[in-house]
Order: sequence, then C-alpha cells, then structure tokens
Amino acid sequence: RRLADLHVRLGELDDALELLAVCGHGALLVEGTSAAATSEELAGLAQRLAKTGNHEQAMALQIRVLSDRHGELGADHPATLAAMHNLAVTLHAIDAIPGARALHQAIFEGRRRRLGENHPRTLVAMSTLAMWHRLNGDFGAAVPLHEAALNGLIAHFDDSHPDVLTAAEIFGLTLWRLRSYERAKGLQEATLAIRRNVQGDEHPETLLSMDNLALTLLQLEDYDGALELQEESLRGLRRALGDEHPETLGCLTNLVITKWNSGD
Repeated sequence: RRLADLHVRLGELDDALELLAVCGHGALLVEGTSAAATSEELAGLAQRLAKTGNHEQAMALQIRVLSDRHGELGADHPATLAAMHNLAVTLHAIDAIPGARALHQAIFEGRRRRLGENHPRTLVAMSTLAMWHRLNGDFGAAVPLHEAALNGLIAHFDDSHPDVLTAAEIFGLTLWRLRSYERAKGLQEATLAIRRNVQGDEHPETLLSMDNLALTLLQLEDYDGALELQEESLRGLRRALGDEHPETLGCLTNLVITKWNSGD
C-alpha cells in the first residue's frame, strides 16, 4: 500500500493502479474497515476523515475506492472520475501537486473520451487542469488550456454563467502569476462587474474577486484603486464569513501588504 501511495503522490497513476490490481484488496485494508465494505461506504468515510484533517487515512481509502471503481466500471465511468476528483482534493491538501495534477489530467481525458472535446463538463475539467499546470509551474501548458476552456464555455453559456466566471477567475490568476498584469486586469474587471451585477456586492465570490483585482492593481501601482477594493472586500468578508475565516485573514494580509507598498 505504501508503494501505491508513493506512485499516486508522484502522479504515476497507471503504475499505482497496475500494482493494486496485482495485489488485490488485501493491500488496501485500512484500520477500521473491512474488505467487504462497499466503495460508497469507503468514499463516505474518506470524506469524513478528510474533513477532520486525517488526510493520510483518507487518501488510503480513496485509493482503494479508485482501484475498485477503475477495475469494475472502467477508467471513464463518472463514478471513477468522481473518485479521482476526491483523491485529487486530498492530495492538494497534503501538497502532493504532481499527483493531483495527474489525476486532473486523467479526469479531463476521461470526460473528453466519454462526452467529447466541447462538452461543458469537459471544458470545466480543462480549466481545472490548466490551474494545476499553473500550480506546478508549467505556464506553457496552462495558458492554451485556459484560453480554450474559457472560449468554449462562452460558446455554450452567457458571460454570467458560474462555470464561465470560475474559468475566467482561474485564468486571471494564471495571468497574474505570469506578470501579464494588464491582461489580468481586463479579465478581472469584467468578471467583477458581472459578479456585482448577478451575485451582488456582498456575495463571498464577488468579494474575493475584488481582492484578486486589487492584487493586480497593486502590481500596476494603482494603490488607491487597490486599497479601495481591499477595504470593501475585507468589510464584506468579515460580515459574510467572520473575522477568523481563512479568506478574511488572507484579505487582511493583502490589505496590509498594499498599505505597506503605498507608504500608508
């Protein structure tokens, strides 16, 4: 099981599944579970463990669920792809970025084979995969995927659709990391304007969009614009999420950085 875990963390998904197919369920037993437990039961237990911070145990169960579903249902079945997604979330929590990226690559390829290149769910998976390429520092792979996913989603939906807004937000963050600040600003301003109109000024996603745009304005030395947005964002996040929420604290940190850079 430890060798399978290592393969998964490193993004060597095929090697892990091949090993587990040879070893069988005995290699995947986790304390408190049995070989007779269904994949649904194990998936539910894994989710509960992950929520309480027991990521290593959650990962072991999620690997077993993925192995079961891959063997019984096939690589492209929705339940198999859902198992990949759950495992990827856990890998992200433990900073196993190569493993998470490999799983999102498999999810994208599975949806593309099952649903087609231009299906909305395939395009959402493409946008998510682009984000993981960015997190892994592979901007050359990330940007074309971002562009294709966003353009594809816009062809299906209007600009205010949640999937379009999320894809635009993710792309903006990648452009920011590339220091393409003017292009990021244009995308983030458009996204924020739509969120204000559709979701309202007090919606957490609108407030986080304000903070993202403010960080871009900071890089462009528009300190007044950045401060105004971050102060509005912080007030709203305190009301919506509370003073101790990680998003609120992150916004507070960003505001302090902006004030320091502006000489305030």
